Amino acid sequence: SKARGFPDLIEVVKNLREEGFAIDLVINGSNPERIYLGAYPWVRLYELQPLERLSEVLRTFDVGVIPYVDSDYWGRMSITKMATYMAAGLPILALQLTETSNILAKWECGISVKDWDDMVATLRSLCSDKPLLGKLAVNARKASVEEYNWANQVERMGNFVESVCK
Repeated sequence: SKARGFPDLIEVVKNLREEGFAIDLVINGSNPERIYLGAYPWVRLYELQPLERLSEVLRTFDVGVIPYVDSDYWGRMSITKMATYMAAGLPILALQLTETSNILAKWECGISVKDWDDMVATLRSLCSDKPLLGKLAVNARKASVEEYNWANQVERMGNFVESVCK
């Protein structure tokens, strides 16, 4: 949706492709605002997928992007998308979202950027720095195994519910 930054991300990729970078954009989710994607043959839209199919789709990615614009909600709540990318061992590139940025820094598994210009510069850099991509990917998978997995999330949620109900 527009509020989540996708039109801006499409524009970023379009401009990078015009510079000669062979970047495709894969969007997993719905298109509730019916943003016209037909003008961009390098954009692939996958509607919401069952987890088994999603893992196949994620294997085609080099980087997991979280293009959400920081707002009161998104600044705190991109954990599910981030954890999914981590589980797939994907480096993560995100606009500066408070909680996401803290986690990416803690685990050194991705890069937070302050704005769309930084997003462009970072994508340029990541296209040519395969060792960095590899390091971020290994750290992302490690973060998933050690902390950002369903068992830990269920335990945290249970502790939270207990604390509220006391």
